[in-house]
Amino acid sequence: MNTAIFYFFNTLAGRSSALDRCGVFITNYALYIVGAILMYYLFIYAPRHASSPRSMLERDGEAVRVLVSTFLAWAATYVLKVLTPAPRPFVTLDHVHQLVHAAAFESFPSGHATVAMAMATAVFFYHRRLGWWLIVYALLVGISRIYVGVHYPSDVLAGWALGFLVSRFIHVIFSKKFSNVA
Repeated sequence: MNTAIFYFFNTLAGRSSALDRCGVFITNYALYIVGAILMYYLFIYAPRHASSPRSMLERDGEAVRVLVSTFLAWAATYVLKVLTPAPRPFVTLDHVHQLVHAAAFESFPSGHATVAMAMATAVFFYHRRLGWWLIVYALLVGISRIYVGVHYPSDVLAGWALGFLVSRFIHVIFSKKFSNVA
């Protein structure tokens, strides 16, 4: 099933140069652009437009939680990749449309899917509307990783789950820590 779903998305590659460019853009650049815009919004824009000093402090705390969640999710992905060196689809399967370069044995889990979902989930806890948009974006990132031929669906699902779990864990830890202080 993993291979069948992979081929479903990956065989779409190469049919449309516009779709290929879109998939490559989402895979290679969008994560960094969205991350930079999000950090600007959370650390600079939102605190300056806070209605009171207390809400400004709360916004700073939310921004730190998003940053910590994203960093820890990335770190967890790195550790899992070292502990479980899994081959990518273009190594193990025939007729893969590989649109981007990637290391041959760092497939599990998808770091892009992990980081995108960690950011989305962390933001969702504090800004529901923006969080939903980022969750849709995280789904697109994961699908793009399959489309460009560098991840199996199981890699992406594991990344989404890891990103969600790390952000949820950070949210619970910070919520307990700061509820005890108040």
